[in-house]
Amino acid sequence: MSAVVLAVLLWLPQSGSGEFTISVNGMTLGSEQFSILRSDGGFVATGRTRLRVNGGSVEAESRMRLDAELNPLSYEYTSGGQSLRLDIGAEVARVEVTVDGEATSYDIVFPAGGMIVDDNFFHHYLLLLDRVGEDGGSLQVFVPQQLTVGMIEVRPAGERTYDLTTENLRLRASTDAEGRLVRLVGLDTNVVVER
Repeated sequence: MSAVVLAVLLWLPQSGSGEFTISVNGMTLGSEQFSILRSDGGFVATGRTRLRVNGGSVEAESRMRLDAELNPLSYEYTSGGQSLRLDIGAEVARVEVTVDGEATSYDIVFPAGGMIVDDNFFHHYLLLLDRVGEDGGSLQVFVPQQLTVGMIEVRPAGERTYDLTTENLRLRASTDAEGRLVRLVGLDTNVVVER
C-alpha cells in the first residue's frame, strides 16, 4: 500500500456516533448527537442539536450524504417549521427552502471541491478536518443558513491542534490520537464544544 493511500485511509472518518456538549462562558447550553456511517460507497452524516434558548429549547436535525472522498452529494436541515434541502449536481446545486409550509426552490453554483459547514452542527468540522488532513489547507465552504460560500483555512497549531479561520470566525480544534474531533473553541465567542 502506498504512503499516499495509507494517509488518505487514516484521515477518512471512522464510522460511528458521538455526542458534543455545547457551552458558552462555562455554562452548558445544549448538546449535539451525531453519527457518521459508511453507506453505498460513501458516508451518511446525521446530527441532532438541542439548545436552551430564552427559557425554551430549540432542536435542529441534519443529514448529509457524501461520496468516498468526502465530497457532499446532498444535504437536509430541519428546525421547527423550516427546512432546507440541497441536491448537488455536476454543474449546479438545487436548493429548496421551506418556511411554514411554503417552499421556494432555485439553483446555485456549488463550489467544486467545496464542503458544507452548517452553523448548527459541529460534526461538520470533524468532516472538514478529515477532508483537509493533518497538514491543513484551504477549502471553500457552503453555509446553508446564510446561503453563502466562503473560504476556510485550516492550519496546524501544535500537536493535534488546528486553527480554523474564515472572514469572520476564528476557531481552535483539538483531535485525539485517532484524529477524532474532541474540542472546538470559538476564540472570539467563548463557545466551547467538547466530546
